[in-house]
Amino acid sequence: MENKNIEISRLKNRIRVLESENKELRKSILDALTNTKLMLNARSFKLIHLLGRLKNQFITGSKDEKKKFLHWLCKRSDTYTDGDHRFQPLYSIYDPLNNIINQGLYIGKSAISRTIDNSLSSKVNFHPDNFFSVPYKNFDVFFFSIIDYRFRFQRPQQFAKRFATHGHRTFYFNANLSEEQISLVEENLFEISLQHSEASSIYESDWSDNLDSLFEKLDEVINLFKIRDCIVIIEYPNWIQAALYLREKYGFKIVTDYLDDFTGFLNPEEKLIESNCEKMLSVSDGIVCSSIFLSNIASKYAKCNPVIIRNGTEFNHFNTAIKKKTESRKKILGYYGAIAHWFDVEKIEYLSKNLKDVEIHLIGAVTENQKILEKLQNVTLLGEKSYGELPKYLVNFDVCLIPFRTDIDLIKATNPVKFYEYLSAGKKIVATQIPELEIYQDKFVYLANDNAKFLDYVKLCLEGQDELQSSAESIEFAKHQDWDQRFEELCKYIKDVVPSVEVIILTYNGLDVNKLCLESILNKTAYPNFKITIVDNNSTDGTKEWLENSKILRDKRIKIVFNDQNLGFAAGNNIAFRKSKADYIILLNNDTIVTRGWMTNLVKHLENDPGLGMCGPVTNAIGNEARIPVNYSSQEELDLFADKYTFKNMGNQWKDPRVLALFCTAIRKDITAQCGFLDEQYTVGMFEDDDYAESVRKYGYRLTIAEDSFVHHFENFSFNQLDKKLKNDLSLKNKSLYEEKWKKLWLPHIYRPEITPETLSGGRINET
Repeated sequence: MENKNIEISRLKNRIRVLESENKELRKSILDALTNTKLMLNARSFKLIHLLGRLKNQFITGSKDEKKKFLHWLCKRSDTYTDGDHRFQPLYSIYDPLNNIINQGLYIGKSAISRTIDNSLSSKVNFHPDNFFSVPYKNFDVFFFSIIDYRFRFQRPQQFAKRFATHGHRTFYFNANLSEEQISLVEENLFEISLQHSEASSIYESDWSDNLDSLFEKLDEVINLFKIRDCIVIIEYPNWIQAALYLREKYGFKIVTDYLDDFTGFLNPEEKLIESNCEKMLSVSDGIVCSSIFLSNIASKYAKCNPVIIRNGTEFNHFNTAIKKKTESRKKILGYYGAIAHWFDVEKIEYLSKNLKDVEIHLIGAVTENQKILEKLQNVTLLGEKSYGELPKYLVNFDVCLIPFRTDIDLIKATNPVKFYEYLSAGKKIVATQIPELEIYQDKFVYLANDNAKFLDYVKLCLEGQDELQSSAESIEFAKHQDWDQRFEELCKYIKDVVPSVEVIILTYNGLDVNKLCLESILNKTAYPNFKITIVDNNSTDGTKEWLENSKILRDKRIKIVFNDQNLGFAAGNNIAFRKSKADYIILLNNDTIVTRGWMTNLVKHLENDPGLGMCGPVTNAIGNEARIPVNYSSQEELDLFADKYTFKNMGNQWKDPRVLALFCTAIRKDITAQCGFLDEQYTVGMFEDDDYAESVRKYGYRLTIAEDSFVHHFENFSFNQLDKKLKNDLSLKNKSLYEEKWKKLWLPHIYRPEITPETLSGGRINET
């Protein structure tokens, strides 16, 4: 036995080594593939391709080859290719690597990737180019649910579906952990199952014993779908490890949808769930509760203010159940939903014995007291029915029941979805004394815990002697309880949960770069809560007219300020800087192009570390450590480069640089009470960044460069418009002002060690 255990231990260690090696192999192949793709898009290799085809197809080729060449040449564009790779030598590398990945031939390919290859390739193009060719305007959603998507259709699925319908890519993580799979439910909605080596569902484990595996799976999903701006919605406490990892590494804020009293479930892991529930409530950035009872619990632990967003109805779906019924049949009392330990079976027994001429139809899985119910003569157990089928049963219910036991916390916390669904069909309702229904008592529902009283209310409704609201009034009420309204409430709350950001852009001429800058922000920023203030310093090249008339700038998040003279860099920015009420201000030059995730990651570092006062991105062109070697020469290549670099460096920082260049810098708004705003004595510009860095450090804050935020910069675009002598005089003057103010010599900015003369030529994009 001992030898067997030793052998098992040896095999496990060997498996771990192989998994590590395979992970590195997979990463190396993907890196090689990405680099080869970048090279294929470079102008030099496109020229090689052209020359190869010209010689081998047109000059020495057959008549058929000549026709192919002319057809390719006429249609040649960035979006067209005939798939003929014979004349580009790089494809001898690219194609085999691509085949290895697509066919999953190398050891270590994850089940998630294999599933995507097998089940989604025909529906979704997973090549990185696909993601960068469409705007990224709506934040993504990670939905860590309490139930599987294909289980009973309830609050989790209703919200997830609406996020997808409104343009948010939604990744719904199932509760079961028995397989590894991603499937496309409908446009923008992905159902994801993760596999746990020991547990079959999230109810059994919080992944604490397998965190590396969990984090690797989450990283893979993020990298596959190029997710950068995202909200995490968590509905079950044992997902908390996943949520915290995503916030710490990627900056995704956590919103708890608190829809059940988790301590009320009969679960062998109750203590684990209870401790994780407390942790979930204490660390969440926002908490949405489905009832007052749950809100009171959440308030004991939360750092935020919980809000109540009750359950709702899909009105149009259930409203179809109001059609006329024939009067020749027996009356029917109806219920649908789970029949578990919270279901008051005693009420059903009492109704059955006292209403022998009435049928009682119960729809749903029975997990307790099935034998008791089966013995009742006029009770029919119809079993579980799909969400789509429910209206055809509901139409025949004369009175709808909600017979829950009210002596357990689970029901005290419950806001019954079926209440709103019943009313959508104009039905009469009798329920037990459920706290969440008390505000509707004797108006839309009769409530009674006493069996005899419960029976009396049912009889009144059956006989048409009740004093509840009419069918038409119930339907009108239900219209305003639709899930669409609940979704709007949730979206508004999410926006308030995420720190507000104001991007301040100073423009002075440069119409072409102004367009590139604004278009990149609006098409590549899915951060949930930002606005833009453009301050124009009296441009004379058509920029003012464009700002006044362009359709792209009619976005409600954009405000434009026109100056009647050029106030210079500091004074121009300060107009918006002083008035800003946002949590974070980003000063952004107009000669920039942003990339996906730029804003989320700048804010993330400031959120994670209160000691940071400012945070800047890495870039292709600037005079300090923010500059990194790059190898792109077009906007398409820029997106690919930025995605690869930022994912590889996710969460990393270049800490404590001496200065942050204000071409793009995120500033914590509350430090302005101490540091003030940009010093306007520097007039036109130069040295404001050195000056403000000194001020921030003076008051005890640090600076950092985010390695996971990349912004392209057309360096010195504005200052290159100045006369060379004027620019030199201005530099000397402002340097003197800086040294006098801070009583120290100004030190030249420095590059990173890897910046060499060869790397300085990279990252050139023609602004036109």
